[in-house]
Amino acid sequence: MSGGQDVCMPPQRMQALADQLPDARHARLEGVGHWPQLESPDAFEGLLLDFLATQRATVH
Repeated sequence: MSGGQDVCMPPQRMQALADQLPDARHARLEGVGHWPQLESPDAFEGLLLDFLATQRATVH
């Protein structure tokens, strides 16, 4: 997850990283900078909960 206006870790770089990692995905929050959890907590929480709901629990 990245902010659309993040200059430290631009969304394009985060997407490129997600493209290289197995089972990774990237979400972009428009109008948000480097701290999406603080700048847009409701949107951040929604995306996080959606992601967690799609994950299967793995027991080792």
